[in-house]
Amino acid sequence: MTVTTIHINSLYDALEPLVDAVVAGGLPADSRMVYDGPRNTVVAVATEAVGDVSIKAFKIPIWINRIAYGMLRASKAARSFNNAMRLLSLGFDTPEPIAYAEQRTLGLFGRSYYFCRHINGVHEVRDIERLPECGAILREIAALMVRLHRAGVLVKDFSPGNVLYRTDREGKRHYMLVDINRMAFDVHDRERQMSMFARLLNTEELTAQLAQDYCREAGIAAGADTDAFVAEATAVYRAFWRRRKR
Repeated sequence: MTVTTIHINSLYDALEPLVDAVVAGGLPADSRMVYDGPRNTVVAVATEAVGDVSIKAFKIPIWINRIAYGMLRASKAARSFNNAMRLLSLGFDTPEPIAYAEQRTLGLFGRSYYFCRHINGVHEVRDIERLPECGAILREIAALMVRLHRAGVLVKDFSPGNVLYRTDREGKRHYMLVDINRMAFDVHDRERQMSMFARLLNTEELTAQLAQDYCREAGIAAGADTDAFVAEATAVYRAFWRRRKR
């Protein structure tokens, strides 16, 4: 017996037929591919009600996680939805959550989906060293990190593909977080917060600059205090990439 759980943001009740159709028949045939990876597939589909909607279809997990998600812990789809709601309530930007759906068969977790608004015209924070505005982007990301940390938000997958920005008509950049199922809240431990310096940028030099900008934004005293902070951030960066190379 298969049991389906569906939770819809009340602002998007008009999209209930879309959610039901995906749960019953899979991703729409008229959707366009955004990302197809080993853990999930993301498509965008046009709707009359709200415009483009992103649908993330998570792969059926391995057996141990089918048990865990089935009985012990929230699924990636549920965490994506709940974390998005929490981020928005704290004043951070992320595509507005629409719904999530989960299926369980005999208590074992199966397919799951996350639905959110699709945002066009965004850029990843990737290879920004090639851009003439690299310095300004680093300062803006540093300001975002300080805000996140002061709010107790730890983004465990703070990577270049998960930090997006778009530029408005006045030329101002606005940043948003995506792929947010791996997050923690009420975290004020510095060691854990420093983990967000590990994998966002391509080089140690850029990471050091980001850390210096962070110190200025956070009001950390210039000199020994800033030097120690930058050393800690770059050490986190080096440790992460050493593990990756292994």
